[in-house]
Amino acid sequence: MRARQRRENVGPLRAFVREVPPMRLATITTFHAAKRVATVTHLREGWVSARAALRPEGTPQGKFVVFGQGRSGSSLLLDLIGSHPDVYVEAEIFHRGAHSRLISPWRYLNARAALSPRPTYGCQLKIYQMKDDQGIGDVHGFLNDMLGVGWKVVFLTRRDLFRKALSLVVAEARGQFLDRRSNSRSLESIRIEPERLLEVMRERAAADEAEKSVLEGIPHVTVTYEADLLDASRHQATCDRVLSYLGLDPVRVETDFVRTGRNRVSNYVENYDELCAALGGTEFASYLPETETA
Repeated sequence: MRARQRRENVGPLRAFVREVPPMRLATITTFHAAKRVATVTHLREGWVSARAALRPEGTPQGKFVVFGQGRSGSSLLLDLIGSHPDVYVEAEIFHRGAHSRLISPWRYLNARAALSPRPTYGCQLKIYQMKDDQGIGDVHGFLNDMLGVGWKVVFLTRRDLFRKALSLVVAEARGQFLDRRSNSRSLESIRIEPERLLEVMRERAAADEAEKSVLEGIPHVTVTYEADLLDASRHQATCDRVLSYLGLDPVRVETDFVRTGRNRVSNYVENYDELCAALGGTEFASYLPETETA
């Protein structure tokens, strides 16, 4: 009688999970997997911090962060700057799920810098990874504290919200986010779900506004994708400017990254007209290219 009463008090979803063995197994497996991921993350964090504390050299002479969103050329910019012999770069060091947040993002960030094998260390931070993945509520304060211990900020932005969002959705559909000369794949025609594109555009628009607010009063140098990175002939001048800001001598920079997209969106998005129709009645209509070659 007690067992029957206990079963009646359980919610319908939990009762279904309990009664269907595969569902119960999947739930338990997911829970334990999340715990394992968190454990691995915290062990890695502790190991990095311990190694940094034991390193006699201390912190590098220069430290910088590329602060910007994905699909804005951050990997390209880091690769170019990282070709400098005195610079060591890492990508998204705060890219962790909510179940594996770092215990102390601040300590981890500075520990990774302390382990740099070269005099200048740089990494990439994204505002949504700082806020959502790592739970940093005051990103402005975090960046301001970084300035206080010698970090410099390189702000990377991409003005074309349509192409920035489209780049992410295409990468998701392809299953490949970066193209190098060694592993480049031809970009075949692909169908994009308008709802997904709109979702990403709204997320990126919100991130744009958040970045503006966060950077108020924060000294930084700005790199714009369209003006500074889209044309390969601008790479050297762009990096000379950034290296000068970082207090480094200019050197010849190079990269083996190649562009994924093409100038004509309709060449690889088979339902381009449908996307235009979907965006035409939204707040993003102004981002649609005036000509098909945008």
